[in-house]
Amino acid sequence: MTIREQSTSGLVFIVEDDRDVASLVSHVLTRSGFQTRIFDAARGVSEAAIEQLPILILLDGMLPDKDGTDLLRLLEKHRSTQGIRKIMLSARAAESDKVRALELGADDYITKPFSTRELIARVNAVLRNPGKRAEPHRTLCLGPLFVDLDAREVSVDSKAITLTATEFNLVVYFMQHSGQTISRDKLTADLWRNDRTVEDNRVVDVYIRRLRTKIEPDPARPSRLVTIRGDGYLLVDPCGRGLRSQKDRSDSSPV
Repeated sequence: MTIREQSTSGLVFIVEDDRDVASLVSHVLTRSGFQTRIFDAARGVSEAAIEQLPILILLDGMLPDKDGTDLLRLLEKHRSTQGIRKIMLSARAAESDKVRALELGADDYITKPFSTRELIARVNAVLRNPGKRAEPHRTLCLGPLFVDLDAREVSVDSKAITLTATEFNLVVYFMQHSGQTISRDKLTADLWRNDRTVEDNRVVDVYIRRLRTKIEPDPARPSRLVTIRGDGYLLVDPCGRGLRSQKDRSDSSPV
């Protein structure tokens, strides 16, 4: 688990389902010193942007699975992706379409067809303008869980959830120790400083149950924050760490 900050590598996301257009745009940007990553649909773009924080996203106005304006709205929803520059590339030339895209967070709107010289000029102009760029936020991302440490905001499956201060500290702690089984004693020592009242009253277990109601698809059958019988609790890492111990030793019933 790592804390991610704004990339300085000049990465640009190209969200375009027309392969010829995407390849041409990528080629032109690469020749101008940018790194590129191509997506042929809106699916996965928001999650990838949270992980990699590109400096710019070029997105088609009409994508096979989602309208480009819907993707703009989604990117503007997260604090970590609000500061990423966004340019809409669209065959729609109506003024109302341009205005709507700009109102939803686009920094510029380029109508297709366009020349490669115009594209590079507009990209450079947007990146030169410091007006919208936001300071990077420290974030944690693990599978469906996303935490903005600076804003103290948490989302699950791209949906914001409300946590108490203790619940927030608990989810951050587990994300920083994902794939590790954490005993109740260690949780008490690290988060409650060995408060004997907490330990005796099993307050840790109460908070675990509360947290499960907010991050689990089915809190009665936890699959993300699981109990390892006799050892403690484990936040399962989707990459695989902890999966064996979960299968071999976990108690599927909530504690």
